[in-house]
Amino acid sequence: RDLGLDEGPYMTFAVSSGGRYLACLSTRGVFKVLAIGEELKTLDVANIPVCEKPKQMVWCGDDCIALYLVRLTPSDRREHWLFVGGPQNDWIPPYQYDTPLHLVSEHDGCRILGTEKIEFVQRVPQSTETIYSIGSCDPPAMLCYAYERFEKGEVCAQESVRDIKDDLADAVSTCIDAARYEHDVSSIQS
Repeated sequence: RDLGLDEGPYMTFAVSSGGRYLACLSTRGVFKVLAIGEELKTLDVANIPVCEKPKQMVWCGDDCIALYLVRLTPSDRREHWLFVGGPQNDWIPPYQYDTPLHLVSEHDGCRILGTEKIEFVQRVPQSTETIYSIGSCDPPAMLCYAYERFEKGEVCAQESVRDIKDDLADAVSTCIDAARYEHDVSSIQS
């Protein structure tokens, strides 16, 4: 059966942790993400400027791909680049590192092991996005806003809580869920 991989030859493949997606990168720099099922369906196609095989290509959960490339500059210095994006997502601007990396795919993201530090890339959880997205008027965001006003000693903080009283239980639940993903202790305590 035709897999629709006409842009080959392909130099690297990665299957998502859930086994639902296949990512492939061709020698021409064509990056494809396919949904695996009865029929292969192309979800994303992007062009990535690659001259040689990437050091690693791993999935960040089932959400996106991390692609680690090493490029030689004209002065023979190695640049370490990390691309993150797809399927059906925009690619974020690449991260540049001064030292070599090692990527470890995990079910909820990707661990980036460097010589001096360890980082973790993951999708922003829905609960966190609900609270902190710009201009959000959802009850969890309003509850956090009320708390900030309360901390400042503003009397009108109660008014904000009254406005969401029918949704207060869900707002508290969403804030607790968002705290599970927070690494800043001061944010968790508030």
